[in-house]
Amino acid sequence: GLAPSDPALASLFGGSGATASGVNVTPENARRCPEVDACVGLIEDTIATVPLDFYERIDGDTRERVNDDPLHVLLHSRPNASQTSVEFRQMLEGWRSTYANGYARINWRGDGIPDALDPMHPLDVAVFRAPNGQPAYRWSPVGMRQQVLLQHEVLHLKDKPFSRDGLTGDSRVMRHREAIGRAQATGEYLSRFFSNNATPKSFLQTDQTNLGPEQVQQLRDQFEARHSGLSNAHKIGILQGGLKLVQLGLTNDEAQVIEAFRLSVEQIARAWGIPLHLIGEHSKSTSFGTGIEQQSIGFIVYYMRPKFVMWEQALNAALMS
Repeated sequence: GLAPSDPALASLFGGSGATASGVNVTPENARRCPEVDACVGLIEDTIATVPLDFYERIDGDTRERVNDDPLHVLLHSRPNASQTSVEFRQMLEGWRSTYANGYARINWRGDGIPDALDPMHPLDVAVFRAPNGQPAYRWSPVGMRQQVLLQHEVLHLKDKPFSRDGLTGDSRVMRHREAIGRAQATGEYLSRFFSNNATPKSFLQTDQTNLGPEQVQQLRDQFEARHSGLSNAHKIGILQGGLKLVQLGLTNDEAQVIEAFRLSVEQIARAWGIPLHLIGEHSKSTSFGTGIEQQSIGFIVYYMRPKFVMWEQALNAALMS
């Protein structure tokens, strides 16, 4: 069946995105984390903008681009009525990089030539093995009747590692949701830290025992109006009536929040195989030309090249067999 997207239902079926940080992380919301969005965005843009042409093999060592073949138009320019080739590849690679599976329905003409590739959202697709042993796809688009599509009717892109039966990929988001959750939680904590005048867990204490609810609220409002918010940071505070400020818990220096955040960013970049400088993190990257150049070359050779081959073989298997 389909993996439920609601966190409560997901937990019942073993697909919960709950993390120790308290942030629920799923493939649907992972890109709200800027670091995940930067990593996935870089991958999908790189995949989407490399040349995608149709070639005919002349002999063992020679091939020739065929611009007037319907497959060339389909792959290079217009995979369906509503998307360009770049948009189509961005969408499927984005799904593959988060949900671990990208799907597109192949529409075949009567003469056996594919004339459209229509994306199918991963949450609308369930993969199973047909009686003949081949993969089949139960497609349940919102507002439409359910359909069963056979292997030759679906372009399927999978992320590694693969499921035990080899039918689907395993979501990178779900494998690394703790690092993503920490990054999101730390980012929110830092935002609240500054909005609260960088004074976490602070209390106004007095020896008086006869303060009524209205007096307590008035004291709180006056103090927050004077000292809360970034614009009021470091203003001199004067406490009257025996009041004193008491802080509980660790300070940000003690908790090393910034270092924890940077560690989460590094873990996310490592999970998607992205050099830190390519997502704007330069704290641990060399600023010299050769260092940056070699990291960028390594990204293309060691990480993106396997994806190019994966796309090429998936398109060949789906459209040429």
